[in-house]
Amino acid sequence: MFMPLKKNKITNVLIISLILFGLLLIISNFLFFYNNGIPITLFNLIKMNLTAPSLLFINFFTILYNIFIFIVLKKIKKDSAINKDMEKEFKPFKNLLDNAPAVVIYSDPKGYFRFVNKSFQEITGYSKEEVLKAHKHISEFYKDGIDEAKMVMDIMRKTDKGGIGKIIDHRIDIITRYKEIIPSTIFANIVYDDDGNEAGSIGFIFDIRDRLKLEDALEKSKDKYKKLIENAGEGIYIRQDHQFKYANRKFKEMLGYADSEEFMNLPITTIIDESSFNICSNLYCKILNGESVKMPYETVFKKKNGDKIFVEITINPVEFEGKKAVQGFVRDVTDKKILEEKLKNVHQQLLEQSIKDELTNLYNYRYFRESLKNKYAESKRYNLPLSLLMLDLDDFKNINDIYGHLAGDFVLKEFAQIILKNVRSSDIPARYGGEEFAILLPNTDSSGAKEIAERLIHDINIKKFIYDISIIKVTASVGISTLDADTILNEDMLIKYADEALYYVKKNGKNNLKIMNEE
Repeated sequence: MFMPLKKNKITNVLIISLILFGLLLIISNFLFFYNNGIPITLFNLIKMNLTAPSLLFINFFTILYNIFIFIVLKKIKKDSAINKDMEKEFKPFKNLLDNAPAVVIYSDPKGYFRFVNKSFQEITGYSKEEVLKAHKHISEFYKDGIDEAKMVMDIMRKTDKGGIGKIIDHRIDIITRYKEIIPSTIFANIVYDDDGNEAGSIGFIFDIRDRLKLEDALEKSKDKYKKLIENAGEGIYIRQDHQFKYANRKFKEMLGYADSEEFMNLPITTIIDESSFNICSNLYCKILNGESVKMPYETVFKKKNGDKIFVEITINPVEFEGKKAVQGFVRDVTDKKILEEKLKNVHQQLLEQSIKDELTNLYNYRYFRESLKNKYAESKRYNLPLSLLMLDLDDFKNINDIYGHLAGDFVLKEFAQIILKNVRSSDIPARYGGEEFAILLPNTDSSGAKEIAERLIHDINIKKFIYDISIIKVTASVGISTLDADTILNEDMLIKYADEALYYVKKNGKNNLKIMNEE
């Protein structure tokens, strides 16, 4: 097949022809004047070129040719500018398309390749350089050549053939450099420039050899196919509109149905859970429209008894009884979901164990110090109040000595429960060490901290700590510190002033509270 020269070569040829015509004009003038014995002067040159028939003919032909060359060169320049603009817009998507699993081609309005991706090279055997530098035409890669290429473009362009600027899942045959025929389907779009003019087309071609082999095998042995599908280890169905048209044994068992007739008459809304129906319908429409959809996807189905199951589905477009449909491959992943949830719970338990005190279920010292650092920085940054309670069980050593360490542990756990009942979800109660506790109170001033401390002291005093047959009297002392720009210069000083206030209470009768620097 004849291939046109590259545009830069055409330009060179046109320029050389202009030079040759210029030389022809000079030589014809010289011969005319020499043969007629006319002196070569500027006056004679003008006069003879305007009156001599032979020179007039040559001049007229040269002018017409120059006009033709000017028009051609202008057209080449315009096309080059359009191509450069197209290259600029196409560049951001080049790497993405180059690595696409499908064959991707891009051609100009006349059908000459402007881009091919790696998959094209792999399937045809031609390198990108061979295709683009040789300025190959797309028809060279169709089995039926230019006729098939024109047919594809006609389908996209002509409304009487359904053309709307694109072609979807059209069957074609690709021919490789080794003359191998590759059955394929093409999805293509016409690309238009800003003025609405056709600037080229981009196509996605899918090798369907494996699919055709399967279809051929299924066509030759439908009974074998049905048996294979019916006894498959995963659920398989065919859905058309809002109805199941086919469901294999595994799929029906998965949903708790034994009667095929009962199942086949069910609307799709009976099977797909309400929470997933819109998503499934959206994917169904995209598949039928030839759009790319990430597979597999997870959704929720309902069993006959109302139970919900998690399923993983892969769907493909098929034709069923002459109409578009989808074929679904379904795997029950409910056990997997349950396991994931268990692992999530285990992870949460491990996390809580790492930050909680085992005996009291309050936060441990390490987590408290980390939280204090963060809340202190946050309060300073946004000028928010922050308070800290340091609590100590009065005469706790006596409890251990009189009633035993198990009784002491009991008292600590009961005291922790009192703390948890009196704090907010945003507060951070912690076992600071031994019988000493700390409560970090974000966004709380001294009056708010004092109110919480008073409730704690009251609840401890009225609480009956009954261990075995003994009623243990328990009281607590509380020291309070509050963030103050003039006094508290870092988070450690917040602890220091709360400790000092606690020490004051211990020294002056216990079972009370004191706010730092308060008389």
